Amino acid sequence: MTYWEFGDPGGVPLIALHGMGASGLMFSAHDGFFRARGLRCIAPNLIGGLADPPPSSRLVDLAATVIRLADHLRIEKFQLIAISYGTLVALGVMALAPNRVERAGLFGPLLPGSWMAGHPEVAKGARPNDAALWSTARRFPALLYPMTALFGLYPTATKIRSFVDAHLSAEERAMLQPGHPFHTYFATLLEECGQRGYWYMALGSELAWGREPGFSLEQVDEGGVPLFLETGDHDNVHLPAMAEYLHHHVRHSSVNLVAGQGRFGGMGLMLEAGINRFLATRATHAPV
Repeated sequence: MTYWEFGDPGGVPLIALHGMGASGLMFSAHDGFFRARGLRCIAPNLIGGLADPPPSSRLVDLAATVIRLADHLRIEKFQLIAISYGTLVALGVMALAPNRVERAGLFGPLLPGSWMAGHPEVAKGARPNDAALWSTARRFPALLYPMTALFGLYPTATKIRSFVDAHLSAEERAMLQPGHPFHTYFATLLEECGQRGYWYMALGSELAWGREPGFSLEQVDEGGVPLFLETGDHDNVHLPAMAEYLHHHVRHSSVNLVAGQGRFGGMGLMLEAGINRFLATRATHAPV
């Protein structure tokens, strides 16, 4: 597993897990923020242009590799944050090594496909493209590869426009316009991952929504890691119902719904605001 480091080299260890269509490089935009907060941000590349997990992987395997990275860096305890796809891996880290995670903050939390299959209400109102992706991963995983290959043929600007919908706030829509620094930054991330083709989106989708994750929600709960959940109340991908579902089943958790925020609320300066809220939340371990 390759990784990046940002922020204060001598600061409090913070492992940060990126979303789909990106890599650990996405946290480079927050180097000054992490430095100012006294945080040593370690950002592994989970799956994408800079990561090459075995085709037989499960989410639990990605989580185990994150823990081995902490071993390699001789970090015994760390704080954990994750965005979107990375929240699935973060749940696995919490299940496998609860004694090492001081607290976790999930921004735009998602649920593994097998968890959603038993509770279809949590996916109600999802963006049609994403709902179709989750269903395809579970029922016809072989179709994921031609679907994502087709996506890879689109110009980068078209890919970015595909993320725009009426559920985004005005601030988020502005972020996705050509000429905005975030547009340039997002294009760099997509092009980096696209250098090896978009197979990783197919494999990543199959891991997340087509295979058993290899850990259970009960393990997450029993681990006792303090959990902060945040999503936008207008997010139609990382649905508020998913955050509420986790909050309901994990006793040592809190949830914050950000008014008017859509799916990109966990990016840019809005992510920094969310991390500040996470850091201000008292870390209290539940009895195990």
